[in-house]
Parts: sequence; C-alpha cells; structure tokens
Amino acid sequence: MKKKIITYLVVMTIFCAAGCGKSDGKVTPTEDTKPSESQTTEVATVGKDAEAGSVETESTSKKTETTTKKKETTAPETTKKQETTKKQESTTKKKTETTTKKKTETTKQQTTTKNLDNNTNAAPTNKPSGYVTVEIKPSVNADKEADKIIASIISKDMSEYERVKAIHDWIVINVQYDYAGLQNNTVAETAYNADGALRYKLAVCQGYAEAFQLLCAKAGVQAQMMYGEAGNDVDGWQSHAWNVVRINGEWYQIDCTWDDPLVNGVIVTGDGNLSYTYFLLTDVEMYYDHKLDAEYTKYEKVCKSTLFYGYAKYLTLDRMLSEFQYSATVNSSEQLKYISKDFTKQGARVFKVAVLNSISKPTEVIQQAVYDELVAAGITGTIRFQYTYQQAFDYVIYEVEVTID
Repeated sequence: MKKKIITYLVVMTIFCAAGCGKSDGKVTPTEDTKPSESQTTEVATVGKDAEAGSVETESTSKKTETTTKKKETTAPETTKKQETTKKQESTTKKKTETTTKKKTETTKQQTTTKNLDNNTNAAPTNKPSGYVTVEIKPSVNADKEADKIIASIISKDMSEYERVKAIHDWIVINVQYDYAGLQNNTVAETAYNADGALRYKLAVCQGYAEAFQLLCAKAGVQAQMMYGEAGNDVDGWQSHAWNVVRINGEWYQIDCTWDDPLVNGVIVTGDGNLSYTYFLLTDVEMYYDHKLDAEYTKYEKVCKSTLFYGYAKYLTLDRMLSEFQYSATVNSSEQLKYISKDFTKQGARVFKVAVLNSISKPTEVIQQAVYDELVAAGITGTIRFQYTYQQAFDYVIYEVEVTID
C-alpha cells in the first residue's frame, strides 16, 4: 500500500510538471521574421551627360511588414543583391564606354580631367558640379598657355554665356586659319591640335575645336568636339571639326573656325572682323551646312534652345557694321537704293551695308544709285566699284569702295 501511494505521488508530480511546461501561445520571432531594414542602392545612371561626370542617384527602399510567420528562405535576397551588383557593374561599364572617344585612352581622359578640374587659375563661382572632361590630351606647353589665356579673359563673376563668348572671341581674333598651308600641303602637325591655335596662333579646324574645348574646360564650362563634314552639295563637302557647348543646362552648336572670317579667300584676324554666324546655334541651324559622321552620332547632343539666336545675329551685324562711319542694315531694294544715294551725297566713298539675302542683284542696285547721285552732283569721270563681302545669317555684308578717275 505504501508503495502504491509513493508510485501515485510520483505519477502526479510528473503530470503536474508536464502541465506547467506548456507554451502560453506566443511565438518568439526568429531573425528571419524580424522586419528587414530599409535598403538603399546607389545606381550610376548613364544619361546624355554621363561623359561630363554627372551622376544621378536613384534610391529604392523596400520594407517588409512584421509577421509571425518565418520567411521561406534568404536565398532570394542574396540573388537580388547579386543582380544589383551586376547592374552596377554593367552601368559602370556603359558609362566608361560612353565617355571614351575614338582612339582615346580612358586613363588619359582621367588624368586630363583631373588636371583641368583642379586648375586654380580659372575657378568661376558658378562652375558646374562634377568633372569637366575632355577627350584630348594637350601638351604641357599648350596646357600652360591655356591657363594664361583663361587668366587674362575670364573672371570669377562671369556667367557661362560670358565665358563662352570670351573664349570664342579670343580664338577668332587671335588664331589664323592655315589657308596657305592647305593650299601648299605644308600644314604643320601642331595645326591639328591645341598647340597650333594657342601657342602658334595658326591652325586648321581640329586645332580650333581642340583649343575651344580646352579653354572651356579650364573655365569650368562643358564642351565637346564634333567630327563630320561641312559645306554643301554644290561646292562639295570637306572633313571638319567643331564643338557643342553647354550653357545653363542647354547644349548649343558652335564653330569657331567658320566664325573666323574668310574674306576674298583669306582668313582675316583681328577685333574688327569678329563674326557670330555659327555662335550658339540649334541643330537645325548648324546641320544646314554641317553633318556629323555616323560613328560620332552616339556622342551627339540635342541642341534645340533658340535662346541665343537673336544674340548671335545682333552681335554679328553690329560688330561688322559698327567700325564704319557709314553703315546700315537694309531689308529691301528701295532701302538699299536710298542708303547708297544718301551715303554718296554725304561724300562717302567707302561704306558698308548688310543686305538681306532676298534682295535681287544688290551690287547693281548699289552701282546705279551711286552713279545717279554722282551725276546729279555734277561729278564726272570713270567710276569704279570694289566689293568685299561676308555672309552673316540671312544677310550679306558688303563693303563698298568707290573711286573716281
């Protein structure tokens, strides 16, 4: 009996102990069931301006609600991370390919970019963020010369437009196109790069374009060289290089070579011959007589802003006419006839007129008007006319010299 009681007590004790050990119904979350932290992934986005070093950051946040159920597995998360890493690597690769031009080493780009971006001689207050890259590798002497030029023409308070105009003007005024060298097949190698334009003041189109890009980079302005052909179907197309430049976030076409005036077959330098015919144009305007090589279309910029068209036209006509005491802009044959007579009546033997392209046979109108006025004034003798002319937008600028034997 005593043994039965002891056995009974042992069984009851075990039973009670088992009952006290039951769960209260709550589940303690494991590591997998805890809410995941917000994940932020920075992705270098390649866009139009990737070669300028601009990087856009795209943030993606994923939140998982708290749950009492265990996640199925962590493998998908690992796979997503691997995919993200691959995308980053692919994006980086594309970015490098975009910024690398034909026959240009990436290491050279990086070295040149760093040197230009850290230039202390040109540190405009509103310098664009990021690197200003160039795909050229200027010589040490050309780089030093560019520093001197920028220090002399650029100030910290200049806007991007003012800096671009100052660089354009310096090139047009100081650099001479090697017209004779092309005719005689004696063009120096330096004429094809920034050395020719900056150091020797003698270059061909590629030298002009490289000099413009280098000076812009020194001034903190983003510019890029373009390669293709220029001309027309009548006179033919020739290999050519020019630039696009970015001002206040908009791209514009610019050709310093073709803004350096060609007068009677000779390139003219000097302050009095500044031209802005190819200054900050749209694609539509530039590609009228320029066309890009197919292999460079992937580097093409969209130039559609017409903000500076009026500036270019005004600057060109004003510059070409302002140095003459007798000068005018005319938009009809009647105006041209009146102006020619009036200048002759005032005793002018040299005058300049900007004649709208649509005016028919302008030289004949000028000659008849001058002749009529001289006859009316009783002047006799043989009258001779000499013309020098330049195309400027939708005008032809005639410089007229009248002599009487």
